[in-house]
Amino acid sequence: RVPGMDVALTAGLFRPGTEVPVTSDLVQGLLAAMEAEGLERRVEAMTAWVDAAFLNEAGIPAVCFGPGSIAHAHSAKEWVPVQELEMGARILTRFAREFLAG
Repeated sequence: RVPGMDVALTAGLFRPGTEVPVTSDLVQGLLAAMEAEGLERRVEAMTAWVDAAFLNEAGIPAVCFGPGSIAHAHSAKEWVPVQELEMGARILTRFAREFLAG
């Protein structure tokens, strides 16, 4: 509290949460590609909002997937290890090939 200060909070930008079922072809395809590249099959939730919500709202399944740690994201010294970039490229390439062939 600050004497003489009057503050009002007004709701502004609102973005709804979003999710894609783990059973979807998108999620299962990414999990299979991860496993084929030697990574553990895992799905994690995010507390951040991502543009995938717009796609999901339009009926186009979308998830947030990629290399790097969220702890290093959106900072002045944002970085991703080269090995993780290469692994991410292999996973997404494998996923795209399998998805398009299916």
